[in-house]
Amino acid sequence: MASKQKGRTKPSAAAGKSSTLAREDASSKVNSSVTSLPVATAAHHSDDVASGYLEEKYYDHQRNLEKLDVIAEEMKYYHLTQTLMLGHCALIAFPRQILQANDEDNQVKLRRLDLSHNHITALPTSLVKFSNIRELWLSYNPMTLFPPVIASLPKIEVIDIRGTLIEDIPTFIVDLQELVELDWRDTPAVSSILSTFKVEVNNLGKLVTVYRNVNTRTKAKADLVTFLAGDHFILDVDKPYCNNVIHQFVEEASEQFDNLDDFVCFANRPVKFIPLKIDDVRLDYKTAKEAKHLFYEMKRETDRKRLSADVEIKIRGKYFDRIEREDVTVLLDGIYEHVKSLEDIQFLVQYAVKVLPENVQEATGERVWHNILDLQDDLIRKREASIMALANAMTQLFPEQLPDLLQGKAREIAAFFQKERFATEKELLRMTQLTGDAGKVFPPDFASLVPKDVVRKAFQVIFKNL
Repeated sequence: MASKQKGRTKPSAAAGKSSTLAREDASSKVNSSVTSLPVATAAHHSDDVASGYLEEKYYDHQRNLEKLDVIAEEMKYYHLTQTLMLGHCALIAFPRQILQANDEDNQVKLRRLDLSHNHITALPTSLVKFSNIRELWLSYNPMTLFPPVIASLPKIEVIDIRGTLIEDIPTFIVDLQELVELDWRDTPAVSSILSTFKVEVNNLGKLVTVYRNVNTRTKAKADLVTFLAGDHFILDVDKPYCNNVIHQFVEEASEQFDNLDDFVCFANRPVKFIPLKIDDVRLDYKTAKEAKHLFYEMKRETDRKRLSADVEIKIRGKYFDRIEREDVTVLLDGIYEHVKSLEDIQFLVQYAVKVLPENVQEATGERVWHNILDLQDDLIRKREASIMALANAMTQLFPEQLPDLLQGKAREIAAFFQKERFATEKELLRMTQLTGDAGKVFPPDFASLVPKDVVRKAFQVIFKNL
């Protein structure tokens, strides 16, 4: 603190007549409540109570003066320090002196405001005057609501609400572009955010991502409601139950889509998936499930058409001038006769060089399909072999452990490198390198083995130069 705390002094004789009257008044009140006591005892007791009452009032006044001195001292220099340190001042509200100060230039300059360890329950909306605040310390105040005015502090970087009574953190924090730290330890928000969003305490990055998704989904639902209540069910809007059915259907449809991007796409183009009459909308998730099914059928067909173009490009790239246009069409038709799933078509595009026969005369849909199956089996075998090789290396490090246990840990480690359905060259290379240098990254005892830590250390020690 910029100012020193003043020592307490005894009340002076200047208390005078008013003090005497106050004492007499207090004594009379006490006497009326202790009539069962001996007269001398009651009188003596009343004098003690009155004296204590006056002394406490006096010290309250002294403490208030000390607060004013601290605030005044801080305000005297905050244009230089760009800081107001008002923690541990027993404030019961935001200091009006700060807001009333006719000093707009200094208000703009303020960067850090410390109000921690007080009795403040809310912040005034006029705090927007301090538009350049970077750090706001509100810890250990009895606030129950995250201050809405913070949404109007665009340059805020650090917010500390630790030890408050705040139960929830609003989604507007995603709009605070400069925010890098939010401390909500020791608040009711810890349990509410963890249970609702599965976000650990003080994991701001994850919370912002979750909130962005919440905002995006909320907007998509609102857009879908607007469309259905307007254009889609325009002939049914006068029916008394129409609005309720629309809102319930939208909620049910949203719950059907775990993938947010897919739900946004569905909400933007719902015409083909939803009945045209409100009376044909069945709730209890029936129509919502049907709409989802129709959406994914259309999505797969769209992806299939896009991949068809990619397959044709791969065919022309493989055979160049050795194949005629009409032969490309025949080959494509043959491929789609055997390669049914979207995932296998994607695999064909990815490994076209390996699964398309070298001789164009041998290129048929059936041959391509057999080549796809053979390559997939080969990649499965190679993935399994890499896992067993790692398990064998672990046997050398932990010979006392059972093979099944070591293989289980090896599979957990390998899972961190498995980014696709089948083994990739990069995955197999990583596993080979890890197996060769296992001694550098595994802990000395099996009880300390944590797969995630092994992988992290591998990237630091083995893969860092790759």
